[in-house]
Amino acid sequence: MKRILFSILYPNKEEIPFLNGIRAFAIFFVILHHYWDHSGLFPPHSIYIPKIMKNLSIGVDLFFVLSGYLIYSILQNEYQQTGKIHFFSFFRNRFLRIFPAYYVFLGISYILFKGMLKGIPIGTPEYANTLQWFQNLRFDFFYLGNYFGSSQAHLWSLAIEEQFYCILPFLSVFVLFKISPTQRLIFILTLWFSILGGRLFLYQSIQPNTKELFDTWFYVPLHTRGDGLLTGILARELIHEWNVLEKFQSKFYKLFLQMGILILLPICMLFTLQDSFFWYSTFRFSFVNLLLLGIFLYTHIKGSIFNRFFSLPMFTPFAKLSYGMYLWHIIGGAWGFSILLKMKPNFHWGEVFLGFCGVFGGAVLFSLVNYFLIEYPFLQWKKKTRVSSSQVEST
Repeated sequence: MKRILFSILYPNKEEIPFLNGIRAFAIFFVILHHYWDHSGLFPPHSIYIPKIMKNLSIGVDLFFVLSGYLIYSILQNEYQQTGKIHFFSFFRNRFLRIFPAYYVFLGISYILFKGMLKGIPIGTPEYANTLQWFQNLRFDFFYLGNYFGSSQAHLWSLAIEEQFYCILPFLSVFVLFKISPTQRLIFILTLWFSILGGRLFLYQSIQPNTKELFDTWFYVPLHTRGDGLLTGILARELIHEWNVLEKFQSKFYKLFLQMGILILLPICMLFTLQDSFFWYSTFRFSFVNLLLLGIFLYTHIKGSIFNRFFSLPMFTPFAKLSYGMYLWHIIGGAWGFSILLKMKPNFHWGEVFLGFCGVFGGAVLFSLVNYFLIEYPFLQWKKKTRVSSSQVEST
């Protein structure tokens, strides 16, 4: 028990402290965004609060950048050290890290949907919706919910990441690691701008005018959101191959980076889908990725405000639990929300705050159970298989 708690509270040697802080903020933004989207508690007193809350979906973009950076780093480090990629080891490690908790979650979702269907009159709209979600579990099982329909509102991003994990090792070995750093940078930027071009072409072809069309064609497919993952790869290249952090040691370049972040922040956070379907479906994703790239680079600068802030130890537990929190925040959050709101606070913002505490606390509680029973045992298995593999290779 103490060993498991220790693993949650303290980073291990392989972790980068400030990346834990970024991951913690990513899950916080996602939960707050979904809380705003589903609770209906926020009063429409300000035109800015709804806009900011809608754009807190940036938490998912932040997860994409992190995943691109970390997975590409793993592959690049291995290739630089050994001259090859062990595909079996890579996919085994991804399997042990992701699949157990994910499929347990799908299994429990299956049971819950079954129970819900028994309590809903057949022929009602509610029954039809629940049946559709239940049937979509088969697409989530194969990580295809982002293309064919998902059982729940948040699983599409996990599908994108898993699809990315299946492509990147082969793209890296057969293309990226075979060319020079300059050619690699050009290739990555070409892919990045190609995805933007694809969104522009799709917009002209579809002309989305509803949120449903936007979600289906622009928000959830890999081929329209892959530039977030590529941004993480780009960050890795700029930091480790092009040494851009050395330039940011000068006051001029650091000020340039800071000004870029400050300019991009309102552009990305104060415009919504209702303001412009064109902007939100095309360029908004690109500008968000540029903003996150700037934040990512600035956070890597030793001694910077972001570097010190995101390295605070208080973020480590939430980063360690972030996967479980993401999986369970809707189910666990709904449970926590229902319990705390029974206290019935007398003022509206108190209700908003208390409701969010319930949602966040429920997500943390469910993720703790998930970590103790599922994630931690498989993480230990992953460490053992990694050690045994290295021993075999050294003999």
